Amino acid sequence: LWACVAWCKAVAPGSSGTMGGEVCSHLDERKREQQGGGPMCMCYDSNYEQVLRQCTSPCPEEEKEEAEDEGVETCAVEDHTCHSAAAAAAEASLRFLLYDVKIGEGFNLQREIFPRVGWVVRKLNEEVLERCGGTFSRGSCAEWALV
Repeated sequence: LWACVAWCKAVAPGSSGTMGGEVCSHLDERKREQQGGGPMCMCYDSNYEQVLRQCTSPCPEEEKEEAEDEGVETCAVEDHTCHSAAAAAAEASLRFLLYDVKIGEGFNLQREIFPRVGWVVRKLNEEVLERCGGTFSRGSCAEWALV
C-alpha cells in the first residue's frame, strides 16, 4: 500500500493512492494472462470520485523449484542478524488485522463494516486472554489491533 501511495504522490500530486485488483496467489493461469488481472494501484482525486492514474502490477511467473521450497527459511551459520518469520512472530507483542473494503464502495458501507470488524478483533482478544491466563504477552499471546 505504501509503495502505491508514494507512486501516486509522484505521478499525480495531491491524489490519494489505494490498492485494488486481486492478489497474484488467488489468480488461476487464465486470469494471470488477462490484462488487469493482478494487483492494481489507483490514484484518486481528493473526493475519491475520479481515477487520475492507475497501474497494474504483473504477477511473477511461478517456478516449480521455488514452490517446493516455499516456507523453508535458511540462515547462514553464525549470522546473528538473520531471523526466520516464525521467530519474528514468536517475538511479536502485537498482531494486526488489516481492514479494507472493495474499491469503489461508498463511505456508508465502510462505516457499516468497521464496527463488525472491531467486534471480531474484540473476540480475538478475549480468546487470547482466556487462553493466556488473562494477560497479553508475546507470540500466540500477543494482542490483536485493528488497522
